[in-house]
Amino acid sequence: MKLSKRIKLGIIATLIITGVVTVYLLFPSLENSYCLENQIIIQNLVDKLQSDDIKVRQAAAKNLLERGAKEPVFRYYTGRYDCNDVKKRMAVVNELCEVGDKGKEVMKDIFKDWCSSPSQQVKIPVGMLTLKNGSTVEIKSLWVDKYEVTNEKIRVFSACTGFKRLFMDDAMDGIAVEELFTEVRLRHDYPAEFVSGHDAIAYANWLGIRLPTKYEWEYVARAGSTGKYCFGDNVSMLGEYAWYEKNSGGKVHSVGQKKPNKWGLYDVHGNVTEWCYLNYKKRKAFFTKGGAHSTMLSGRDECSFWKGNSLGPKHSSELVGFRCVRGP
Repeated sequence: MKLSKRIKLGIIATLIITGVVTVYLLFPSLENSYCLENQIIIQNLVDKLQSDDIKVRQAAAKNLLERGAKEPVFRYYTGRYDCNDVKKRMAVVNELCEVGDKGKEVMKDIFKDWCSSPSQQVKIPVGMLTLKNGSTVEIKSLWVDKYEVTNEKIRVFSACTGFKRLFMDDAMDGIAVEELFTEVRLRHDYPAEFVSGHDAIAYANWLGIRLPTKYEWEYVARAGSTGKYCFGDNVSMLGEYAWYEKNSGGKVHSVGQKKPNKWGLYDVHGNVTEWCYLNYKKRKAFFTKGGAHSTMLSGRDECSFWKGNSLGPKHSSELVGFRCVRGP
């Protein structure tokens, strides 16, 4: 019996559908098998992150990131980075950054979380700042760096971005800081020096934070004090809170060695003077507050809240550093 073309096409279609259904029934887990195989590969790579061999760890991290498995890499290196040993933290930075751009992205996320953690920042309540002329300024709630930004933090920024600090002061004409200081002065826990306003902004923008305004800086540094200093007006106490011309030996010191103010911020007087904006919205005028470690800026009055210096954003010297804020 001769079959019509329509019937033939119907039979062919039925056979195709039957074949597809049969394959699906016989091999329901083809896709699942692929997923399972991928999971096994990923788990093997995760296990290799625990290797004592840095090259094995880096190869595993690179492979995981290329497969889109960022979370185990982030989790593993976060665990290693969360320690009090700065050398171990910097070893993590170097290891991840050598993995490539994806490794640098993971390191940025780890570093950003660490910088915003309670160990590094303090939440400051909303309040009013009373100025010397008696007028007031409302200050919104902010998260503020406990410490002046250190050499360690600048180095993480540089490792992840390739950013280079070239110091634009006329007297120095772009000489790098490493050419000016001994290894001791470049210790990881020292506040970063020779930071121009542009350098400070670049670092802050990378982390999605910012410099404080002049009034925000004074508000958080005062911590409720109405005197010349965070502890009141008794200048004989300044050495308990600040590295300045009378006790610094003319040099910078590790952050957090002196007493903090009542809100837990260290070195708001002395050590290095700190960049801030005169007006945050305009972001054009720059100011430094807090005094520094050497004679030129760190006399007793210079460390007081009444003093400050208007500087161009390209200015940089061993006296100038910064701290950052998070907030509106």
